[in-house]
Amino acid sequence: MKYMYMLFCFVFFSCDPEDNRLIIRNNTKDSICVRFRFPSEIDYNKEANERSGLREVLPLERISIGIFNRWEGEFERAKPDTLIYVLIMKKSEINSSLLTRNISSNSSEFDNLQYHIWDSLYIRKKYMYKGYSLKDLESLKWKINYPEDGFQYGCSSHGK
Repeated sequence: MKYMYMLFCFVFFSCDPEDNRLIIRNNTKDSICVRFRFPSEIDYNKEANERSGLREVLPLERISIGIFNRWEGEFERAKPDTLIYVLIMKKSEINSSLLTRNISSNSSEFDNLQYHIWDSLYIRKKYMYKGYSLKDLESLKWKINYPEDGFQYGCSSHGK
């Protein structure tokens, strides 16, 4: 019995807990989709590390974004970058692009093409963004408010 307890403790406590303290509040009447990227992933056209995937936030909804690590660890791995960009697109933009391809949002193709559509809209700068340092997030108590935090339209340095 003692060994079972030790095995349980080892398995239970050795797993990375989910760090879900980052909160995004969508203070608009539109559904939005959110992603996170560090500048080096953009500047060097590197594959984005899927920290939390593509997350939908409904109008006036507040969701927590969890990752299986600590957010500080993500900044540490991304050095020398000091910012993480929060990228936001209106869900209607993604749906519109899917509909022009005759794909409904409840089809099996939707999940597969969602990232492809995101990337094509991203290249055309159809997104909003805001950069946050680790200190910024700490001072905001890990709460991001869209659009009040000063999100800007996509620009050429972020649309590679």
